[in-house]
Amino acid sequence: EIFEPFLYGDYLWEAATNFVEMSGIKHLRQPRRAKAS
Repeated sequence: EIFEPFLYGDYLWEAATNFVEMSGIKHLRQPRRAKAS
């Protein structure tokens, strides 16, 4: 089966902006794909 490539940037941005120091910049980057359901 063919699968969609994992977009590491989306994961990294989500993880990094969970820190209090980074929470104010979360809105500056839009995810490249919709979250998996």
